[in-house]
Amino acid sequence: MLETAYMNGGSALVSDTANRAPGTKGKRRRRDVENANGSIGRALRTVYQQAVDERVPDDMLELLRKLD
Repeated sequence: MLETAYMNGGSALVSDTANRAPGTKGKRRRRDVENANGSIGRALRTVYQQAVDERVPDDMLELLRKLD
């Protein structure tokens, strides 16, 4: 069975509850979702920062100069 958990302003994370051990508490599931969301957030921030730090190619800079 699939379950969708909404956290942090409505972002959704889908998890497979069929593989969960019987008797697992909601707190554990919530913590797992929060950990997954945190991991995704860190990965997105890393990719964004790499894009920001990427060097602009010289030919692109030359084209931009011609627009001025």
